[in-house]
Amino acid sequence: MAEKLYKDGRMTAPIDFLITGPQIMKTKVSMDLVDLLLKKGEESVKKNLSWNDQLVGVIKKEFGYEDLDNWFSSLIQPHISDYINWSIERQGAMMNPGVSELPSRLNTSVIDLWINYQQKNEYNPPHIHSGSLSFVIWLQIPEELKNEPPLSGNQTAGSFVVSHGEAHSFSRNSISFLPEVADMIIFPAYCEHYVHQFKSDVTRISAAGNILVEMGYDEKTKKEVYVGL
Repeated sequence: MAEKLYKDGRMTAPIDFLITGPQIMKTKVSMDLVDLLLKKGEESVKKNLSWNDQLVGVIKKEFGYEDLDNWFSSLIQPHISDYINWSIERQGAMMNPGVSELPSRLNTSVIDLWINYQQKNEYNPPHIHSGSLSFVIWLQIPEELKNEPPLSGNQTAGSFVVSHGEAHSFSRNSISFLPEVADMIIFPAYCEHYVHQFKSDVTRISAAGNILVEMGYDEKTKKEVYVGL
């Protein structure tokens, strides 16, 4: 007897949607890390470590963090590992096309980190980053942003957008969301992204940075391998 694959007009067989394109991971960080980033950010403001000349944002208050290896790199490493492992599980690979086999262990480093104090009518235009991966951690999201009128579609005031490629039928080329405090997103540095402005007289605070994945260690050969992601 033939197996019945339909019931009440619906498919009963297992269905897998095979996803292509850049892998984008949204997760949460601890409130301890949020508080630490806010505290270190205030120190950068006092030292006037302005990053305006290194960033494209139409934002007056952008400041770089110092001594990342001493306090931040180890705290972010578990999230980087989660992203890489998750990407491999979902896509089977996350390497430069010239790399034939993934090393058993990857060496990663945070190459920069800065804090954005976004205020009324300020925004980040579409842009990309350097490095292999980029990330954003949201530290303060005022409730007033949720009450502002929608801009268009599902995009709201102060929302974050990541896009890649062109929009086509049955294809989604961007994601947009209004983050919450302690939200974190990791994505390939080549993905275009931007932040919408808002009209409320409040401050939206985020920390952003870039990660370099360059060398790996091969357990078979006991040698380091250049990956260059």
